Amino acid sequence: MIPKRFVIDHSRAPRPRLSKAPIIEAVIDIRVIPSKPWDATNLLSTIKPRLPDYLKIEETREVKYQISSGKSLENNPKTEDLGCVGLRAQSNDGSYITQFNKDSFVLSRVKTYDKWEPFCNEARKLWQLYCELLQPKQAIRIGVRFINRIPVAKDGLKFNSYYKSPQQPFTNLDLPLQGFMHHDVIQIPDSPYFVNLIKAVQPLVDPNMDKVGLIIDIDVFLQKMVDCKFELIAEYLKDMRWIKNEMFFESLTDYAIQNLR
Repeated sequence: MIPKRFVIDHSRAPRPRLSKAPIIEAVIDIRVIPSKPWDATNLLSTIKPRLPDYLKIEETREVKYQISSGKSLENNPKTEDLGCVGLRAQSNDGSYITQFNKDSFVLSRVKTYDKWEPFCNEARKLWQLYCELLQPKQAIRIGVRFINRIPVAKDGLKFNSYYKSPQQPFTNLDLPLQGFMHHDVIQIPDSPYFVNLIKAVQPLVDPNMDKVGLIIDIDVFLQKMVDCKFELIAEYLKDMRWIKNEMFFESLTDYAIQNLR
């Protein structure tokens, strides 16, 4: 049987909407070439009145660690504060976190992700402010990342009930597989897009819950020079969201999808 060729096709019927969508974080990440010197103090004073919906703003600092070799630990390790490299702001309702960094813009939806449109519109609004204040020359990497976590019972867990291509334990040894992390890097044919696809098993925070979390972490990205106009960036984001949806549904079995509907 000849495998079906992967083609980006927005005219095709969309994937079904899941009432129990397992998204725990959605991210739009745009990395840039700066055009002006980084001035965190001025940016902070300028940005505060422009973000009334993001009153909690804090600095992101970069620290350099240096560990010396040898027997003497007198000066080990050394740390150097490289200063503020970005501003991190959380929305008043706690649903969004945005980062205005000297070489990147990031928006994360971290609470009750619902639909793509409001998420993308929020990115548009904040990106336009980022461009106004920091005036980047060009975007050099654009990414869309969705982290999904599906809670499932530990007892009797069979990974092939959920993942279409699960990791296989040692076939000749009686060694049951308790967890794994698998990372694929995929190039989408005839396009500028790549995908980091991670599947893993993660213990849930509450130790009283007899469950684990099945992780599907999908990072779709391109790396090339792109004009900073959001209208152009939005076309790439549209493609990347489509690819992300395909990767998600093709990673899970029909049984898993039915449990999320």
